[in-house]
Amino acid sequence: MRLIFGICAVLLAGASSTAMAQTTADGGSEALSRCLAMKTSGADRLVVARWFAGALASSSEVADVVKVNPAAKDAADRAFGALVTRLFAVDCADVAAALIKNHDLSAAVKPGFATLGMLAVQELTGDPAASAEMGKFGKYVDDEKMKKLGQ
Repeated sequence: MRLIFGICAVLLAGASSTAMAQTTADGGSEALSRCLAMKTSGADRLVVARWFAGALASSSEVADVVKVNPAAKDAADRAFGALVTRLFAVDCADVAAALIKNHDLSAAVKPGFATLGMLAVQELTGDPAASAEMGKFGKYVDDEKMKKLGQ
């Protein structure tokens, strides 16, 4: 249960933090990052993306933009739980066990899940529809003010 809370805290509390990209001095977190990257498929990364999107969309701060389907959210939770179990208890068990024994849980898994999160975002942004939607904010950027930055 401690591992579950640690993973959730890492993914939700610090997903955009630059600290998540840092590794521990012994390189164990880097090894976990490599293992998670190598042992996940595109489908696995979409599981991560769906879980993360559902979790973030549950915030009252975005309720006017995104609606969460409870059944779909539960399915995403279930799929992500199975993926985390497989990755930590089977595919990357040796690396994960060493990290969890020798380091603070959050510090141990942050870089690995940061890598997995970045890969999940890459899967989504590879979709032409998502990519097009992400660029739509550009029509609201003040080009004149942006041009002044380069002067």
